[in-house]
Amino acid sequence: MVSYCLLADCVDPALSVEQRHVDSGNMYVDSVLRNLRILPSEVVLPQPLLTAIGALYAKREAAIAGAIGENSPLIDKARQFKTTLDMLIGSVNREALGITGAIGFSNVTLGRG
Repeated sequence: MVSYCLLADCVDPALSVEQRHVDSGNMYVDSVLRNLRILPSEVVLPQPLLTAIGALYAKREAAIAGAIGENSPLIDKARQFKTTLDMLIGSVNREALGITGAIGFSNVTLGRG
């Protein structure tokens, strides 16, 4: 598995982020890339944008895991992480990741025959 973020990228004094959360964050980044039809092998690391997404996801997972009840301040923190994640994911594209070149599409001429 590709490591977009490390445990050191996920430091938050209010949370207990563990390696399993970081692993989830890295898998989440892979899924974001695949949904955008970007192969993880096309990405040259490090990519600060992907590191931020992976770290935020890991922190969100840690916040949810550490929350006690729906009124926990950690649930609010997890929601804030999700809002920021959605914003960052909206900026992920081939250009933002420095990926150039064709992506495997071609033109097809359609007509009535």
